[in-house]
Amino acid sequence: MWLETARILEKRLPDITGFMERCRTPGLRVCIAGAGSSGYCGEIISAAANKYLGYISDAPHTTDIVGSPESFLHEDIPTLLISLARSGNSPESAGAVEYARKKIKRLFEICVTCSANGELFKISEENKENENILNILLPEKTCDKGFAMTSSFTSMAVAAYGILSYNNFPAFKNDVSALGGCISESLNKLVCSAQKTISEKPFDRAAFLGAGIHKGLAREAANKMGELTAGKINVVSDTPLEFRHGPKSMVDDNTVIMHIISEDLLTRKYDIDLLCELISQKRENKIITVSAGKPDVEGIDYEIILNNNFSNDFYFGIAGAVFAQIFAFIKSQEMGITTDNPCPGGDLNREVKGVTIYEI
Repeated sequence: MWLETARILEKRLPDITGFMERCRTPGLRVCIAGAGSSGYCGEIISAAANKYLGYISDAPHTTDIVGSPESFLHEDIPTLLISLARSGNSPESAGAVEYARKKIKRLFEICVTCSANGELFKISEENKENENILNILLPEKTCDKGFAMTSSFTSMAVAAYGILSYNNFPAFKNDVSALGGCISESLNKLVCSAQKTISEKPFDRAAFLGAGIHKGLAREAANKMGELTAGKINVVSDTPLEFRHGPKSMVDDNTVIMHIISEDLLTRKYDIDLLCELISQKRENKIITVSAGKPDVEGIDYEIILNNNFSNDFYFGIAGAVFAQIFAFIKSQEMGITTDNPCPGGDLNREVKGVTIYEI
């Protein structure tokens, strides 16, 4: 799906280039918005766009935008709103766009979605003649039927980052190819590693840690573990530095800590510092590291090493998301939960229901 997504972008590259050149005005804010997993996807892309692509970007969730538009939509700041949604039928997806259209004087819109039948795509397609709107429909198979939604999550990230990388597209294509090769070669190993970790030590608490680009990944990992286990695993997510400021108190003998180690030289130093601290304080709890290169720290229980030929941490983060979602999936299976419908009573749905979008 990643390779097919890249091919779709390549076919649309003249449209994408023209659109991006029109909207790259001084002071442009790139606002990447989604709800739930799509929101965490936006956080990963936003941090990477700031660090590697030179944008001024943030990633408020559509739930935040709808709940308090004055806090996130700025009338006089030219804004590129990139909306991410698997189905586009969560009410906040279209609601955030409608609010932005009313609030922002100079608005550019990109819709990245996996479904042509969703409300988000429909309200964008209705205005497709508007040169300030760009629609990118991902391959049909990315609209996952499973609750884990690995294909939609990662493909939306690849697509949005590819659009923002329009002026260096050949390098982007090479990186996506390397990403696909990494997961194709290591998928069975990742599954076996997750199975081994889960079977060797029961846990009912999980902490997911990541900094910078990997903060959004840590939040998605925690979200997925909570969802797929129907809330039976207590989860937290945080940055390694912030974890010391209170949240670390949740660690007990029945906790697993998944620490995503950055390849950034400065961030990695802070990651390793906390990792050493966690190991020194370890009791019966287990520590997993996910990294592109071996951390070279004694005392880690399980090391997940992913191919380190990525040009930057964004691509490693997408590979890490695959493992994090496999980990949650297998834990759900091990607990005997119907993974693709963890809450059969309807308490949790893949598409949020019951939200009224009010006029502003």
